[in-house]
Amino acid sequence: MPPQQQRRQVHEAALQGRYSLVAVRGNGQSAEVWEARHRLTGVKVAVKIICLANSGVPMAKVEREILVMRLLRHHPHIVHLYEAVVSSENKAVYLVMELAEQGELFYYVTARQRLLQRNIRRGDFRLPPHLSDQARDLISGMLIVNPDKRMTMDKVMEHPWLLSWNNNNNNNNNALPPPLSLLPPRHHHHQKQQQAVEAAAARCGVDRNGLLDALRNG
Repeated sequence: MPPQQQRRQVHEAALQGRYSLVAVRGNGQSAEVWEARHRLTGVKVAVKIICLANSGVPMAKVEREILVMRLLRHHPHIVHLYEAVVSSENKAVYLVMELAEQGELFYYVTARQRLLQRNIRRGDFRLPPHLSDQARDLISGMLIVNPDKRMTMDKVMEHPWLLSWNNNNNNNNNALPPPLSLLPPRHHHHQKQQQAVEAAAARCGVDRNGLLDALRNG
């Protein structure tokens, strides 16, 4: 059996058969990323596999990555973390995430390098309309082209926007969820999963609740 096929079987078993691994999308020093498909709904996902034994990555660093992704799970421009699975058998962590089907940001930047550099040199950028005035002031100050006029790190740390954000978090004991609270609430799952369930129910000629009951009861 080819090595990749062997790895696929090991990883699918660690994921308890919920996902079919399709193809390797990328490799790094500490992780491998597969395109996968959720078996029940057919939704495409990306599975980042971190082999703790071979990579030397400490578990604390992985927990931190999970925590940060959970904190940013509602951001429209950051891939969503659906779930994380820890396998004791092959000492690996599996991060199941939203699949960015347009490819890696690195290749986008590389393909448009000259245009981006020209815009950077001019200080040409646009801010989203929903930002507050304080946030706009902070970002604009940090992106001034002339370094003599650019906001220093001391000024950044003393900016009202950062101070207000830090104060709000210090007053909220529940601001940071526990690192190993891995699974997001059900209503945060990707909308496509719900659509896939409804489509499957329609093909079977049953309603959505009937299909879910049949799956739960075997």
